[in-house]
Amino acid sequence: MNSIDQYDFYLPEELIAQSPADKRDHSRLLAVNLENKTYEDKHFYDIINYLKPGDVLVRNNTKVIPARLFGVKEQTHAHIELLLLKEIDKDTWECLVGNAKAVVLPSEWYENGPYSAIEALQLGRPIIGADIGGIPELVDGNGCLFETGKTDKLFENIYYLEHISEEEYERLKCMSRELYVDHYTWVVHR
Repeated sequence: MNSIDQYDFYLPEELIAQSPADKRDHSRLLAVNLENKTYEDKHFYDIINYLKPGDVLVRNNTKVIPARLFGVKEQTHAHIELLLLKEIDKDTWECLVGNAKAVVLPSEWYENGPYSAIEALQLGRPIIGADIGGIPELVDGNGCLFETGKTDKLFENIYYLEHISEEEYERLKCMSRELYVDHYTWVVHR
């Protein structure tokens, strides 16, 4: 898939689990065969049939809170979606922003592996990032860099992304996704 938009699909409410299965190992598992390009519906207890020596199984123990907000931007009428993840302070939340046109990383401190930038690549979003730490490595034809602390350059880059053609925007999105697929997927690190 070349565009994150292809992951946006209708999922009937009745197919979304509202609580865990009574027997946890009876939860659903989608088994994908990359060689045959086929998939099968299985149960989690079947996972042992797919693991090989040296494989790594990552457990996600995050919990979802029911806090999804939808809005419309006044000037552009763009639809915006926020998923509130965790309250940091009163009126301050860690959140995911759906429908974001780009991810802005105005970092002022050195970070070798900027997870927010990697998440932007995964989502196929262009990056506007400060030229510090590991951010420059992740902005390669898929966004803009600016000198740390230079807000005028940051605003120039935001303005640029707001006014590029749809074709150029799609190219930047594809470049971000390709960088993710080429460097961060499990297939690369087999």
